Amino acid sequence: MKLLTADRLRAIMANQNPFLPSGELRPADQRYTFLAANANFPFEVFAQALVAAAGDSPLFLQASRNALHIAGQGIAGNDRQAVFIGARRLRFLVEEFVAHYQAPAVALALDHYRLPEFDPTARPEPGQNAAVLHEAIQACSVVGLDSDYSHDAYLAYLSGPAYQEAKRELQAVVQILAPAWVMVDTEDLPPVLAFAVARDMGMALRPGGQGPMLEAEFGGIGGLAKGGADQADLSALAAAVTAFVRFSAADAVAYDIGMEHGAAPRSGHQPDEERLLTVQRHLGQELGRYVPFVQHGGTGAAYLARGLVGKNNINTHFLVTAARALLESIDRRREGIQRGHKYDCSVAIYRGLMEAVAAAAREKLAETGTLGKAQQILAAVE
Repeated sequence: MKLLTADRLRAIMANQNPFLPSGELRPADQRYTFLAANANFPFEVFAQALVAAAGDSPLFLQASRNALHIAGQGIAGNDRQAVFIGARRLRFLVEEFVAHYQAPAVALALDHYRLPEFDPTARPEPGQNAAVLHEAIQACSVVGLDSDYSHDAYLAYLSGPAYQEAKRELQAVVQILAPAWVMVDTEDLPPVLAFAVARDMGMALRPGGQGPMLEAEFGGIGGLAKGGADQADLSALAAAVTAFVRFSAADAVAYDIGMEHGAAPRSGHQPDEERLLTVQRHLGQELGRYVPFVQHGGTGAAYLARGLVGKNNINTHFLVTAARALLESIDRRREGIQRGHKYDCSVAIYRGLMEAVAAAAREKLAETGTLGKAQQILAAVE
């Protein structure tokens, strides 16, 4: 068994399209979502539990830059090389787990690869290339997204050492990890920079059009991102998201539908299905291709809008599950641990943690409609 490649994942995602050629939604029993679960440190616990749970189910196994850094740094590692070491370790371990658990449809992904903060007072060095920036300003103006800061501040960001170093680091991580999917986190950047960075990163990570699928984030772009539900607002949002995806050539997109990062399980956040349906339908009609929507903050969702959500990111749910399992295990063994009994201090503590995370992952896979369907999904694109 091998990890899914980017090309194979593209075919699988294209086949997931919840819309009929007419633009109507497919029947509910024909729609499904892919689970994306985060492999946190220690990878031997989280990644193994998630791959074991996947088995004959499709799964995105993803890691943030922070998770890679922690795994690579350890207690006193080389900070500069930590993220690369973490990427190498994750790739090695996941390949081993995929082979061991015979999981045929696991895709590695990079999640929330954060970029440097924007400084609106910065000024560029003379002679910087502003071509992508000019095109981004034009693309934003067409759909009414204002250029809130100066041209020089934007150019200083794109040409500055912090952004250029972040881009080089991400390119190196992608080369080491070879993920099928990369999410570039532009949530906190102003509209013009979000457009420009998404395109620039896409070109850097996919030279000649070859490379991982790219997820772009429309999250923090102006008032549209959290606008009202009247038809004018929805139409404006759909046009803006479509312009963003077209400009960046992204394969998938994230935008606000009422979720919240880091929300506790059962927070009950209601997904805005009208917004989701309007934007997703418009994307398909205007671009002539399926652009999966990625739901961030899936832990706190009241329910999953199966199919309309192409990829459902779950992280907090598994962290909470693991912590609670560890707490319960220690509570049961507390007296023996305090007395120094070997059995009560054994690896059984961590095995119970893995079993709890795996059980939670299977529940989430069942929610997506893909539990046990890896072979069926793969066969459809052979």
